[in-house]
Amino acid sequence: MAICSSVAQRSRIHAALLLVALAGFVETAVAQDATTPRLKSSSVAVAAALSAGARDSATFRQLIGKIEETDGIVYIEEGTCLHGVRACLLHVVAISGDHRLLQIRIEPRKARGCWLVGAIGHELHHAIEVLSHANVRDGRAMLSLFGRLGPTAAADTFETKAAIRTGWSVEREACRDED
Repeated sequence: MAICSSVAQRSRIHAALLLVALAGFVETAVAQDATTPRLKSSSVAVAAALSAGARDSATFRQLIGKIEETDGIVYIEEGTCLHGVRACLLHVVAISGDHRLLQIRIEPRKARGCWLVGAIGHELHHAIEVLSHANVRDGRAMLSLFGRLGPTAAADTFETKAAIRTGWSVEREACRDED
């Protein structure tokens, strides 16, 4: 086994191993919900945010519907992201049978309630950006896609205007009753 020469490389290896482990993940609280069989989490906070998003945001329900139309399964788990952001789509794609597996990490302590729902909505849009391209079947292809869709100044971060708008829409809809 080669020694990792950078934090980013170690992070990618860790993410890949985590996705492989998640490929064997049995049913979770979210996966048992018939409305979201392609969104899975072992986190109670994430499961609550997914339920709130599906209940309170038409945009969030559209995101779920779009993911349902793909070959993807998206694991949304608590964890930290590089650059101190509150949520991120890991730059890794794992294959399990006919499915592409993606993972979103979220830090519920950095975004609570309807803001957590908005952050998840933002990252689900990124997942759809990946899952909309059947040829994106590994991390390298994902990085290439985001290099075209949403490059930023940092080499390992990407952002798209569409995901920003989607996150704002979900947040606005989900926070409507909290004002």
